[in-house]
Amino acid sequence: MERSLQVFHVHNQPGRGILPLLRTLGENRANAFWKDVTRGTIPITLIEPSRRRVREASLLKGHFPIALADAFAAQVSMEKGVPLMTGDPELVLLEREGLISIDWLGDTST
Repeated sequence: MERSLQVFHVHNQPGRGILPLLRTLGENRANAFWKDVTRGTIPITLIEPSRRRVREASLLKGHFPIALADAFAAQVSMEKGVPLMTGDPELVLLEREGLISIDWLGDTST
């Protein structure tokens, strides 16, 4: 059974998405990936930080000890009704509160 995958990337800090690629794959491949993303060639939707999203992410940040970038990711997960793919253990608090569901990446035994 084929599954469809749609990836959302919060565009509040675009450098955070391309920096790891730059460091591991080099500038040419990182730039090619970014062009594919912005052209819609690969299924990643860039989410702009609207005023409502900024407010909602700020409220999450104010209520939980999480980074602002994580608050944006959680806000989009809540808005879209999709699991958040992360390996960040700080976000488990939001999952425990029933605000988001998480598809854990990496080792979850720690």
